[in-house]
This record gives sequence, C-alpha cells and structure tokens, in this order.
Amino acid sequence: MLTDLEPTDLEMLDALSRLDADKLNAQEEEAFPAMLDRLRRGVQKKLTTKQHDWVKSRYLHFDLDADSPAMNLVSSGQVPVPANMPVFPYEKLARPMRPPGRQ
Repeated sequence: MLTDLEPTDLEMLDALSRLDADKLNAQEEEAFPAMLDRLRRGVQKKLTTKQHDWVKSRYLHFDLDADSPAMNLVSSGQVPVPANMPVFPYEKLARPMRPPGRQ
C-alpha cells in the first residue's frame, strides 16, 4: 500500500523559488531562496517550526503538490473543442455500449 509522503522542506522551497516573481511578495521572494541556499549548503539542517509552517502554507496556497492530477482542459470546458477533432462512432450513441459478444 502506498502512503502519501509529505514533501521535504527542500522540495517545497525549490518549488516556491521557481514561481514567478509576481506571485510572491517581496518578503517571500527574498526569504525562500535564502532558506533554500542555507539548507543546500548545510548551514541549517532543517527549517524551524515557524519557517516550516510558513513554507508549507504558501506551498499549499499555490497548489504546488506534485501528486495533484493534471486537468484535461478540453473536457473541463476551459478550452473550446477544436472543429477538426475526430468523433468516434461510440461517442454518437445515446446508450452505453456492451462489450463484444454479450447479448
């Protein structure tokens, strides 16, 4: 059975530091790369509880969880269906299809 693993401080900080600058405020824009650098160089072994809570809240706010499924933009209606998209015969039926060989 697979368990949901929490992202490490390094993973969260790396994802946050790669965000566009307009998404972060000035304090976050300066602090996150500095924290990441300190962890990578070994100056600091782990984030303090306060730092970890702040990083985790911003990580979840921006929905940077790598395990979140990608959304199909066409089926969700965010992008119009292209006119040249193929339509399969079973998509035109108004009833569910049965597997071959079943009566």
